[in-house]
Amino acid sequence: MAIWGILEIFKDQQLLGRVRTELEKIGFHDAVDDHEVERLLAVPLLQSIYSELLRLRVEVQTLFFSNEEDFQINQWRIPKRSLVAVPAGHGHRDEAIWNTKSGQHPLDQFWSDRFLVYPGDAQSGPRRLVRPRKDESHFAPGVVQEDKARFTLSGLSDTFIPFGIGERACPGRGFARREIITFCALVAHRYDVELLAGNHQFETTKAFYGIGTQRPKDKIPFKIRLRKVDVQA
Repeated sequence: MAIWGILEIFKDQQLLGRVRTELEKIGFHDAVDDHEVERLLAVPLLQSIYSELLRLRVEVQTLFFSNEEDFQINQWRIPKRSLVAVPAGHGHRDEAIWNTKSGQHPLDQFWSDRFLVYPGDAQSGPRRLVRPRKDESHFAPGVVQEDKARFTLSGLSDTFIPFGIGERACPGRGFARREIITFCALVAHRYDVELLAGNHQFETTKAFYGIGTQRPKDKIPFKIRLRKVDVQA
């Protein structure tokens, strides 16, 4: 998953610049300790990038069953103790739920800001809205407060399930979040990565469908070199 993050960040120079600006704001350096990692995890843009990677690049099957009685799902009646496999990918691409900003950001494409709510922008945030948010009323219409963006997963508990759901959700989800966000921050801070593939809309192979992070269909050539940055001890 961390490699997907590097691909998405470095293929978009504007996004790369924003990430590096956020790292500068918090005084990020290479000497990574728990305190520095916690500051990284609090950056809304990094949280949104990570969540969008999970939405787009994770395919898992979550198993449900009823131990007590039969249950109904739409027109299907499921006998008790029968397993039902629910693929996360369908919910992660449901246009009835997810915000595409009027089609500007289709659900089959990466959008770094999908999980960010911008004061003054009623079309921001992950959920497709049917009416304006209550917390938007005190901002002038059309005045987007870019420096006050906040990360949110509100209203997505039944739709956004990259680690499964309930008591049997992946126990390593917290570690994965720390590891992937930290890795992406370190690479963005210390390296320049040049993607050599002509097409940056990377396809995935179906060989690993349903068992976690999907892999690129083809090899992705790149060049990587150290940046000249001031590193504080």
